[in-house]
Amino acid sequence: MIPLYVTCDIDFAWHLVPAMPEQTMREVAVLAASFVVDMRARQPAGTLPRLRRIDSDEFLPPEATAATLGLAATDWLHLGFVPA
Repeated sequence: MIPLYVTCDIDFAWHLVPAMPEQTMREVAVLAASFVVDMRARQPAGTLPRLRRIDSDEFLPPEATAATLGLAATDWLHLGFVPA
């Protein structure tokens, strides 16, 4: 398991999200969104959750895995929402 820090466009808190090395960024984004959406905020209509590194404006490829991206424990990612 790789514990990742995740912040979000629509929430003020950060969350510790458990990711498995073989999980895709699409799966991790959905998991991260579950800590926020319908609990603390609403997902914007017609959007999908996506992740990016905190120091980048580019979203991570949705099919890339945590392992292939070289994500390590406590790496900080940001959750955003893109048009579906």
